[in-house]
Amino acid sequence: MLASLDTLKTDARKCGRAYGKGKMARPRYQDGSLFIRGKRCKVWVARWREDLIREDGSLHRTQRTVVLGSVTDLSRREARSLLQKRVSEINQGQHRARPIMTFEKFAKDHWQPGTVLALKPSSARIYQFNLDRYVIPTLGTLRLCDVSRATIQNLLLVFKRKGYSTSTLHGIRVTVSKVLQTAVESGYLERNPAHGIQIGDRQSKKPRAFLTPSQVKSVLAKLTEPCRTVVLTAVLTGMRIGEILALRWNRLDFLRGNIEVSETYSDG
Repeated sequence: MLASLDTLKTDARKCGRAYGKGKMARPRYQDGSLFIRGKRCKVWVARWREDLIREDGSLHRTQRTVVLGSVTDLSRREARSLLQKRVSEINQGQHRARPIMTFEKFAKDHWQPGTVLALKPSSARIYQFNLDRYVIPTLGTLRLCDVSRATIQNLLLVFKRKGYSTSTLHGIRVTVSKVLQTAVESGYLERNPAHGIQIGDRQSKKPRAFLTPSQVKSVLAKLTEPCRTVVLTAVLTGMRIGEILALRWNRLDFLRGNIEVSETYSDG
């Protein structure tokens, strides 16, 4: 007697064969495998299958192999327990697929287009500078899933030992955090490992220099218009150069002696 269509579909689901139109049923439950590797220094090696996120966002099931520890330090029962703990998360649907995309590719293909739309040009330039100068050369080749809190802290520690200011370290951390937060919001990561990393108060490496009134007069005497008016306005008001260049006549109140700062100039 031929088996019914429902029975055939049930058997296909259990063995992980294709069923329906263009679908693939994979078994959700697995035990994993445990074996010993090495001759002199024997270690327990665990192997199981888990999903990865390809660069195009699709899922790919692959085999993962991890060294659990030395045979002298772990019994077979302890090694099996460690394996089951990792496999149970996959069996219960609690495991999040790891992205194989590198930090550099995600930053260029996913994060940068968003910064152009969401940030001011000046802010986008600062993030891009930090990314190109400090972050990509050190974290660019790492996969997103391999960028951990310890990795970021070690990166900042290296730059601190090289004498970089606390302000620069803050800028690097914020840039890394911005990229990783976008990865979280896009579903590539479960959490942002850069959150909560403490650096310390921002301190300037050297005190700022201020011009004396006599020095200002000396500078103004050597400038031609409109540079002289720009510098004079900056000295007397404390306005930034972008705010001064964006001034319009309707923002000036000569009767009351007021200047309304409501716009700034950036990249035209």
